[in-house]
Amino acid sequence: MSPPLETERLWLPCISPETAAAAQAAMVASWAELTQWMYWTKDGLPTVEQLVQRAEEAPRAWEERRAYHCDLLRKDDGTLVGRVSIYTVDWSIPKGGIAYWLDTRHAGHGYMTEAVAELTRFALDDLGLARVQIDCDPRNERSAAIPRRLGYDFEGCLKNWSRDLEGNLRDMLVFSQTCRL
Repeated sequence: MSPPLETERLWLPCISPETAAAAQAAMVASWAELTQWMYWTKDGLPTVEQLVQRAEEAPRAWEERRAYHCDLLRKDDGTLVGRVSIYTVDWSIPKGGIAYWLDTRHAGHGYMTEAVAELTRFALDDLGLARVQIDCDPRNERSAAIPRRLGYDFEGCLKNWSRDLEGNLRDMLVFSQTCRL
């Protein structure tokens, strides 16, 4: 297992059972925002037990190099401020996507931009991915600001790409960073 990643202000270890209760508390505090954008919210708020189970499965996904799920922990006090992942890794290309959510109580401090910058560096430099992609709903301006701030290329807007949680068609913005192997 890889050592935890870090930035100036954050530790980015693999999610763990020990942070499940803090993750759920962050979700509760941010539920109104999360349900606007995150597909996994359609199943309702995960229980602490469900989050523990996901955390117990995360090291295997990490070891099998198919997903990297990280907590965002502030270095100064250990507070969990969100989570970020590299997911749907396809080693035949090699490529993967980055997804993230932030505890609303910690928005506006640059934590997610800092974390996504480090995860992007890790994906391209350490893992050797040739492409890292971030997708988001065009209405989610805060989420779209992160890849823009980090110099991701805007590849376009996919019209009627999926359905939102109410069943309405929605568009999807696609951003990427690439390198030649």
